[in-house]
Amino acid sequence: KMNVESNPARKRGRPKGSTCRKIFNLSFDQMLLRNPRFIARRCPRHVPPPSILVPAIQHVFDTFGPALDAKTGTPLFSKQAWAKENAVIELAQEGYLSDIEGISMYKKTGIDKYGLEKFKLLRGTNNVEGGPHGDIYRKFGALNGMNQALFSAFSMHLYGVDWDYHHDIGLIKRTSFLLNYLSDLLESADSYSDWINGDLYEATDETFGICKIPGV
Repeated sequence: KMNVESNPARKRGRPKGSTCRKIFNLSFDQMLLRNPRFIARRCPRHVPPPSILVPAIQHVFDTFGPALDAKTGTPLFSKQAWAKENAVIELAQEGYLSDIEGISMYKKTGIDKYGLEKFKLLRGTNNVEGGPHGDIYRKFGALNGMNQALFSAFSMHLYGVDWDYHHDIGLIKRTSFLLNYLSDLLESADSYSDWINGDLYEATDETFGICKIPGV
């Protein structure tokens, strides 16, 4: 768990400790153990930057990974678990697990009967899962449709039109390049004239928030 003092936003939660003592006759830490959801709904949490987060995660892995299971005597982390550990550390180093500076990950949802503010967590993708995924499921009865089905669903969901191109983006780009190259020789070479070919552009080092814009 995150230290309450590690985030200025959570310092506003100090009165919640007095509320726990007054209403429930429990300290803040006791309430956190007995009813963590009560605390979570009323205390915004903060995921620190990589400079703080990575050493903390590494310390947990180094402490508990080699520890032996009390029943089996085997290490808690298997080879597969250590491989996952490296992936988690890499994500944390890139900043993907940290809060974005200047962007609140919570929104206020009201005041409870004790006079405490309640918050809703905005991390994750729950708010968008019912959009295109819902369309795919309703149209095809499954979430593992092939590329052709996925492109059709996304284009209909986003633009209200059917997808007129091939469903292999790499093939479209190669075909577009060849047709553009032959446009002076073939009259029909303009069939992909409205396609923006990403292969003809240089890769960028720009980012969207903390995420690097990938090459397409």
